[in-house]
Amino acid sequence: MKVQDRKTHGEHLDYKQVSKRERSHTRAKKETLFDLLKKDHESVMDIFDQIDEEESTESLRGLFSQLQDELDEHMQLEEQFFYPALKENDDSREKILESYEQHQVVKTVLSQMQGVSPDDERWVAKIKVLSELVNQHMGEEEKEVFKMAKRLIEKEKLREIVGEIEKAKRELIWH
Repeated sequence: MKVQDRKTHGEHLDYKQVSKRERSHTRAKKETLFDLLKKDHESVMDIFDQIDEEESTESLRGLFSQLQDELDEHMQLEEQFFYPALKENDDSREKILESYEQHQVVKTVLSQMQGVSPDDERWVAKIKVLSELVNQHMGEEEKEVFKMAKRLIEKEKLREIVGEIEKAKRELIWH
């Protein structure tokens, strides 16, 4: 399966252009909110890379299930803990509302893919569109939303959000 077409999206970071090795770079310092979210982004893009290289229908089903779980968890955590901290600020409200809408489009495509087998040519088209949507969203988020958050959210609040996300992730693992 090849889902190439790795183009840049204007000024946005294009995760597909960043190698797996670059994405796996780890930091020794305490993770910031932005490190935590970028790690999720990298994990999602790694799964897209695996899907891109896989040909077995059964393996693609498993990878898609993993991708859906990762995206669902990531979007839920952003919507519950990160976006609300920016939504009420006039300087970031419009961009955050756009981010919520991008999440909704991703959820819609994920839902549509549930009834389509990876050996169906529509699945290939849908995974390509999904990859492009997610890639564009992550790039915008890292270039624009993270920048706004660094400017608008107090450091203590950012640390609080990290704690909430880490706690929620631990709880998701055990349920």
